[in-house]
Amino acid sequence: TTLFRSGLIKSAARSTAPVAPDTAHQHNTQSSCCTPCTMACKLPQTPPTETERAMETFITVFRRYAGKDGNASTMTFKEFESFMETELKSFTSNQGDPKRTKQVLQRMMAELDGGVDGKKDGLLDFKEFLSLCGGMMIACNDTLGSKK
Repeated sequence: TTLFRSGLIKSAARSTAPVAPDTAHQHNTQSSCCTPCTMACKLPQTPPTETERAMETFITVFRRYAGKDGNASTMTFKEFESFMETELKSFTSNQGDPKRTKQVLQRMMAELDGGVDGKKDGLLDFKEFLSLCGGMMIACNDTLGSKK
């Protein structure tokens, strides 16, 4: 069961383990759906699409790193650094020495922070995290496109 299909997108665990549907959940067929269920509970139980799996992956990865230092809806620099060094290791290892890598990551976080929500608070929320991922995907796509 995936986060989209189970209706549990809001309560995804910080692991990659599958999320089981809430067996105590009862659908109210007289109304649109009972709370806290989302529209996903009304979807047919078909395998998730490739795009849905990709979306779930972004959510799961963000939640794996955000909140280790407190607030689960944002990443501190330390959490961001851990994410980059683990999930985007090829990017960080191409920077050369560790001091330079840290400087590059600090500059990246400073540029991302406030870029979506306008708040320069030293934290990355999910929207800012997606801005980073989207920008990196655009750069990779551009690179692949130039090799045709």
